[in-house]
Amino acid sequence: METRDPLEQLTPPADWTPSLAKNRARLRARMGAQSRRRLRLMTWAIATAVVFAAANASVMRAVAQRCGEWLGIVSSSRPKLPEVSFTDAQGRPVPMSAFRGRVVLLTFWTTTCGQCQTEMSWFADFQHTYRDRDLVVLGVSLDQDGWSRVSSFLEHQPIDYAVVVARREVTQPIIGTSIPTTLIVDRRGRIAVRHIGYCSKGEYRRDLEKVLSE
Repeated sequence: METRDPLEQLTPPADWTPSLAKNRARLRARMGAQSRRRLRLMTWAIATAVVFAAANASVMRAVAQRCGEWLGIVSSSRPKLPEVSFTDAQGRPVPMSAFRGRVVLLTFWTTTCGQCQTEMSWFADFQHTYRDRDLVVLGVSLDQDGWSRVSSFLEHQPIDYAVVVARREVTQPIIGTSIPTTLIVDRRGRIAVRHIGYCSKGEYRRDLEKVLSE
């Protein structure tokens, strides 16, 4: 039985001649098809990312839009802020009754709350902008270690409004356990607006303007 060399199957016909032009054209066509597939995949990935980002932005806007809760259109219909006292850096009591006749933006925060730190620059801006309209911004830290923790935080990130501390058992009947929580207290010591969690600076500003104009 005759044994054939496997390489004979790779031997081109006698009349075959190589064509560089055809090979180049074939290669360009193949590379073009691959490039178009890659372009389609990239376009799809970018479109998906844009849609996802837009959806997330819509969710965040929706959360921010329903963040603030008005607790009464007029002062007489609003709940009165319970008599409560906080502690300043010198250990002195700071009763909320001391601010009667002024609008108070009362924000409860902790040094580990990222959203709280974002809001600090907003609230400092409000304090500067509305100081002449009798606005007081009061930041109430609920850190477990009190001033020992807050003092260290303020050395690295100063806050341009009044800061006090309080124990959670004191504030829980007022705000529950959500951090951050910010209340806008009217001139009669009643809670006009309650903001819980993520809120926009624009919403805070609009609510403050309304209460300050009363």
